[in-house]
Formats: sequence, structure tokens, C-alpha cells
Amino acid sequence: MIRDKMFGRTVSGFGSKAKRTAASPYVSFPDISTLTIDSDFATMQIDGSNFSYPTALAVGTTKLVVPLATVLSLGGDTNLLTYDYDTSTTLSTGTASPTAGDMADDGSSNEQTAIRGACFSFNGQYLYVAGQGDSNRVIRFELNTPYDLGDIATQNHTVQLGTAMNALQGIAILGDGTKFYAMRSTSGAVGQVIEYALSTPYDLTTRSVTRTVNAAYTGNFSGGFAVDIAIAPDGSSFIVGSLGGSASAGYQTILDQWPLTNGDITPISGTSGRVSANFSKNLGNTFDTSGNDSEVYSQGFNFNPGGDALILCSVHMDDGPSGSSNQWHVTRWT
Repeated sequence: MIRDKMFGRTVSGFGSKAKRTAASPYVSFPDISTLTIDSDFATMQIDGSNFSYPTALAVGTTKLVVPLATVLSLGGDTNLLTYDYDTSTTLSTGTASPTAGDMADDGSSNEQTAIRGACFSFNGQYLYVAGQGDSNRVIRFELNTPYDLGDIATQNHTVQLGTAMNALQGIAILGDGTKFYAMRSTSGAVGQVIEYALSTPYDLTTRSVTRTVNAAYTGNFSGGFAVDIAIAPDGSSFIVGSLGGSASAGYQTILDQWPLTNGDITPISGTSGRVSANFSKNLGNTFDTSGNDSEVYSQGFNFNPGGDALILCSVHMDDGPSGSSNQWHVTRWT
């Protein structure tokens, strides 16, 4: 088991000769409007006629966990799929099927079937899965092997965020495990983000609300709603994603980024320092079998553990059999 680590703390004491600061394992993430798509592009798919679209994305060093909107019968109830994908390097274009699957439940028959958020702790020891069912329950999987959903120690650590997080759409955790974030997207609270302090790192049962803000996101076009959040491991950037439009008019997936200090989300309630970029139609028809990028949208994205890349999971609704897709596409942006 990996032990929790605290990064970037200043060490000092009575009679100390000098202060020493541990080097952070993370990098400060750049302006998202300057990002370009890497050469790697992976088509992820589920076998057979099953179809469900991804609603979130948890990113590990060599693993991706893709939560699904509906429960599939893939040798048992499944709404979490694991794919092998090295997020620290560029890869060749390829197609991959899941290497593992699981159901988002707490081991006591409490299932989360309406998943809308997922993230790893940045040491890979825990996977958090959240959704809109069961009073907005968050399930924490403790993993024997970092980032590997196929090697679970326990999954009975759960909390309910309650009505304050109705219409939950995304979750995130700070790199050192001392802060947790959840976002809702409903009338009067679209893009509302709650910041929780964790008195015991990574333990959601020790949470207390420190800030609640309404994100001033740009995705307020027709039919728009906030779909996911992500925080850079070093706490320097916070991203809110929003989706709007339609198949006929074209989808729009907008990411808004704010610079933060120590994971304090206060800036996202305003536009100062905000950077926005459209990640809907930048994939190019090369990756769309029907040549129609208006059908592309993303509901899940996250930083890789080192914080130097942003990974997006996008649905191409015109791919796959009968016009509905049993595949999605994952891209890496640096």
C-alpha cells in the first residue's frame, strides 16, 4: 500500500539553520488555450452491441477508468471500465477494449448507477466515483495496486454529499489529499462548486465545507450546462467544462481555466484570469469515421497524475452501428 504523502511543505523549527522545501512532483499547468493535441489518439470501445456514453474520466499513469451513463451486462453489472493507456507519453493511434470492469457500489448493495464524476487520488491509492443517485453518494475504492481498478482492497468508504450537491456533475481532489471538490449543474446553481477541507488527507468522512462559489463559466449558450471539473495536482489551475448545442447545430464543449493558489477556488466565481478554449471540433475528421465533427462532445476530462497533460474522453455520436456509438475517443493535450 502506498502511504499518503504531503508535498511542498516547508520544514523549520527552533534553532533551525535554514528552511528546506521539498520539491513538488508536479508541474504548473499551462494556459489551456495554448494546448495542442498530441500525436496519440485512442479509440476506446466496448465489445458487442452494448452502448453507453462516458460521463467522467479518471486518469492514472498507465490506466484510464471510464464511468458509463448506464449499467451494462458485461459478464455482470458494469459501469466502470478500465483501459491501458500511458498518459505520460505520446502514443500511436490505436483501438483498445477494456482490460477490466467493475460496478460502482460500496460493497453493501448500495450502487451508484447515475455516475457523473470520477478521479484518482494523485498517488493512485484511491479511486473516487460520484453520481446523482443515493443522495449524491461518493464511493472510494482503495486499490492494492496504484490506479488499478482490477486490484481492489476495499470499497466500503462512502459519503453522501446531500441536497447541496443535487444534480452533481463532477468531482476533483487536490494532489496532497487535503481538499476535495464537487460541482452541481441545475437551475440557479449551474457550475456551483463546493470546496471541502479534509482534516485527514483523502478521507471524505473528515470533510468540512470551506467555500461555495458559482463558476463564471462561458458555456452559457443555448442548452448549456456544466459537465465536469478538474484541478491540477499542484493546485495551480482549476478547470470547469460545459456542454451545449445539439447534433443538428453542432455541439460545443468549452473548458474554462482559472489560476488558483493552494487550491482556493474563490477566483472561479469571476472572470479575472480566466482562459477559455473550445475542445469540440479540434480533433479533425481524421478521427471521425463519418467526417462530421459537429457530432463530437466531451463530458469527461482530467489531468494526468504528473499534471503535465490534459486527457479528454469524447463521444462521436455518428460512429458505431446504426448511428449510435459503442466507442469513444481519448486524446492527450499538452
